[in-house]
Amino acid sequence: MRNLINAFLDSSKDRLKNPFIGAFVFAWIGINWRPIITLLFSEKSIAERIQKIETDYSSLWLTLFLPLIIAVFYIVVIPYIMWLFDTFSNLALKNRKENLFKHRMHDIEGRKKMAIGESEIEEIKSNYREKADLNKKMEQMALTLEKKNEIIENLQVKVETLTTDYDNLKKLSTDATNLSFTLEEEQKLNKEYSEFRNEDYSEYFEEVGAEVSQNNSVPDKINKIIIEKYIYAGIIKKIEDRQEQTLDYVFTRKGRYFWKEYVSGIRVSKPTTISSADDLPF
Repeated sequence: MRNLINAFLDSSKDRLKNPFIGAFVFAWIGINWRPIITLLFSEKSIAERIQKIETDYSSLWLTLFLPLIIAVFYIVVIPYIMWLFDTFSNLALKNRKENLFKHRMHDIEGRKKMAIGESEIEEIKSNYREKADLNKKMEQMALTLEKKNEIIENLQVKVETLTTDYDNLKKLSTDATNLSFTLEEEQKLNKEYSEFRNEDYSEYFEEVGAEVSQNNSVPDKINKIIIEKYIYAGIIKKIEDRQEQTLDYVFTRKGRYFWKEYVSGIRVSKPTTISSADDLPF
């Protein structure tokens, strides 16, 4: 008998392990708990208990159809409902993770932009410092260049002045040293000199020639018209330096020849000396 009971219990356990049977049993117990309580704990007699159960709780709807519907709902519909909940739960979890990922990416992008901005600011500061240093160097170079330009301008003025002086000296040297003439030139110049001696302004040739030869100037006491006649006759010429504001008078080649002829034609007498006291007649 005991073995029979154990076999029945084992068989019942196997049946209960079946999802549908287990669901049906639990649904039936959940619906028909009143007749079970009445049967087990009522103070009435067994016959009265059975009669009450048959009278009040023997409906086929409660004992079969409703537990069957609940078992089918539990076996078939509940998994889909759970799947639906899992789907929405997974979707919500996925969206939550995506939002968290987006938030982190947004945070990373913000830090990245901040780092780029700080790098650009540092680069701008560095470029500004470099530009400031470069501007200072350019200003110093500009000042140095300006000073050098002033020096160059002064040197150019000096070079121009020296060049002018050199040209003037060269002309003077040429006029003074180039006294070699051909026979034809001497004949022509002798004729012109003879004609010059007949001119009225030749009387001043000694004073004018001596002043020009020795001081490169003309006598102040002589009329300017006479000086102009000497210039237009090609005997002397003016050399004017506007930068130095100087005016010199020099002989031309013709004038140098005239002056040589004039000086050569003058005889210089020896100055007389006063006799001593012993030579006096008294």
